[in-house]
Amino acid sequence: MEPVEILGVLSSLTPDAYFQSSMSGQLPRYAFFHKALCGFKREIASTSASSEEEYGAKVRKRRKKMKRLKELLRDRGRRLARMTALDLGAGFGIEALLWRGMGGGSVIALDRQPCALDPNCRDQMRQWMAAVHASIEEPFDPAQDVRAVFRQKGVEWLVADAASVPVDDESLDLVFSISSLEHIGDIERAISEVHRLLKPGGIFYAEWSNFYSLVGAHSPGIVDIPWGHVLLTPDELRTLSCELNSVSEDEFDALVGGLNRWHLRRWRETFDDSLWKVHEWKHLADEGVEPLIPLWLIDRLPRELTIVDLVTDDIRALLEKR
Repeated sequence: MEPVEILGVLSSLTPDAYFQSSMSGQLPRYAFFHKALCGFKREIASTSASSEEEYGAKVRKRRKKMKRLKELLRDRGRRLARMTALDLGAGFGIEALLWRGMGGGSVIALDRQPCALDPNCRDQMRQWMAAVHASIEEPFDPAQDVRAVFRQKGVEWLVADAASVPVDDESLDLVFSISSLEHIGDIERAISEVHRLLKPGGIFYAEWSNFYSLVGAHSPGIVDIPWGHVLLTPDELRTLSCELNSVSEDEFDALVGGLNRWHLRRWRETFDDSLWKVHEWKHLADEGVEPLIPLWLIDRLPRELTIVDLVTDDIRALLEKR
């Protein structure tokens, strides 16, 4: 059955009828999730920054996270200026710049495919740069070479995989990672690398998205029913997003295809207590969305998932290497 035919059939089905029809083979399984709540995706899907105001808002949000890290470090008697740091999954390098801007020591910005160095992202990068400089009340010349700005700010770029970092053992005081861990394929190996890189007593600070939250599939993977991505297989989610939601395969693969599908308990178990001292481990939940969880979803949740998995947007952790 073609997608356009599926849409005609779906219009008269209730959510539970969608599920029964798809499970009985009358419809492709992913059809159940499309158009169940027309406009839901449009209402909750975040859009990429496209204006000066939006870039400014995103930088303020990131700065707030870095300020939290600064306070946590100072509460533990750490002197930021003396700390050698690594930004894991640096992307545009915003957190690395903010780290330097708040008095942090030298920092390596690590990413396998850094957006900051991609010529195709040049205009976007300059808007990020302008917003960062505005947040710290420093002038920015749009004509200035981006790489030169990073060098001047004391940020060194390293293009490498998080699972194999070409940096010496026990050479870092701090590794931080903001909105990146969910995108790392071999996450266990990456965490092992972080442990290797840190000096004894070194700090690992991370905030990352939970796949099973309402918007955990990121914008290209959000479908027109709350938590639709939770019950879809990776192939089904790709089919739905690309065929019915007008998402390109490249966009889907870049932002959704490699997302980590670990549940909350597995994330916590990955940080072995014999290797890490956990100072903070928080599930940042949006309890206001719990009434949106449909009963049919609760009844069909995989055994390893709980309601907490569905309402937790992000995970925040502060760990110290033993």
